[in-house]
Amino acid sequence: LKWASFVYVAASIAEMLSVGLELILSVLVARGVRKRQISSMRWAGVLLVVAGLVIVQIAAAMYSTSNNGNNDTGTEDDNEADVYPWVGSFLIVGQCVTAAGQDMAEELFLQESEFPAMLLLGMEGVVGLVFGIPLYLIYAPETPTETMENFRQSSWKVDYVVNLTVIFTATGIFNILATGATSSMTRNM
Repeated sequence: LKWASFVYVAASIAEMLSVGLELILSVLVARGVRKRQISSMRWAGVLLVVAGLVIVQIAAAMYSTSNNGNNDTGTEDDNEADVYPWVGSFLIVGQCVTAAGQDMAEELFLQESEFPAMLLLGMEGVVGLVFGIPLYLIYAPETPTETMENFRQSSWKVDYVVNLTVIFTATGIFNILATGATSSMTRNM
């Protein structure tokens, strides 16, 4: 849903809205579903995030209204995002509600089953590979043999792919470690 919202909302605005809304929803779900006590400082933070999201949405709407028609090339596709800007907002809200529900389900599952959080994250990665590799093979612009031939012809492409893989792996490891740290810090909101 988040990727689809980029058709209707600028990526920078969509990212701010989704991150802020996920934070708000996670606090509301923690209070409503888990019956956790939320400190007044955290509620103040939520109100600050709400104010920021309202400002971002108003600024985006004002920019969209003032910029309407300035970059028109005469095709219908150019104005699709201007005609239906609310679609992007609904997609972002849907993605955030889904993410908050997933987070709560994972927390309940981990707590009730005493399942290791790191193992769950690893399993999510395996599921991503299981779905991602076939999708890549179906929609890739070239076959795997053509890709290997391109690698043989250019050494910089091999260096690029290897370095990119190392960077993504390191980022994933740090993300898992950060998730474990923040999870333990926010256990009792």
